[in-house]
Amino acid sequence: MTPPESLRELTFDAIMATLATAEVDRAVGIATKKHDEVDTTEGRMERWAALIPTRGHGQHYVKPHVHEKEDIAARGNEYYLGLRGRGLMHTGLLMLTGKPFWDPAQILTVRGEIVIEPETIHCLENIGDEPFILVFCCPPEHMTTDRKTVDELPPMLTSTGK
Repeated sequence: MTPPESLRELTFDAIMATLATAEVDRAVGIATKKHDEVDTTEGRMERWAALIPTRGHGQHYVKPHVHEKEDIAARGNEYYLGLRGRGLMHTGLLMLTGKPFWDPAQILTVRGEIVIEPETIHCLENIGDEPFILVFCCPPEHMTTDRKTVDELPPMLTSTGK
C-alpha cells in the first residue's frame, strides 16, 4: 500500500506556508494545520501539515492514538510523508484490556513514507536535532470524531524520556 500520489505533489514551501498559521492540536500535543482536501482512490482525504519540536523545545512526540470508526466501510488509512528531520513511528494494537501492544518502531526520514491502517495505535516521535516536518493524509473524521488517545507511551519513547 502506498500513499496517494497527491501527497507527494506537495512542496516544502507550500507546507511551510501552511505551518506558519498552525496551532497546537491539544488532543495529540503538536502543531498541525489542514492544508487542503483531495479526492483519492480511497475517497475524500484531507492533507495536513505538522511540526514536531525537538526534545526540550516542546512535546517531541504525537500522543498515541487510534482510529476505530464503527462503520468499517467508512474507515481509511492514514499516510505519512517526511519532509525535514527524522522521526520514529511507533505502532501497535490496542488489547481488549485497553493496554497497547507495541510493535517495533519504523524510522521516517525525508521523503520516507509510512501507511497506518485503521485500528493501529500510532505515535510519531521526533528523534532528530531539528524540528520534524511532515505531511499526512487521512479521512476527515481522523481529525475530529474518529480519534481515541491512549495514555500509555511506547517503551522506547518512555525510556528516552518525555
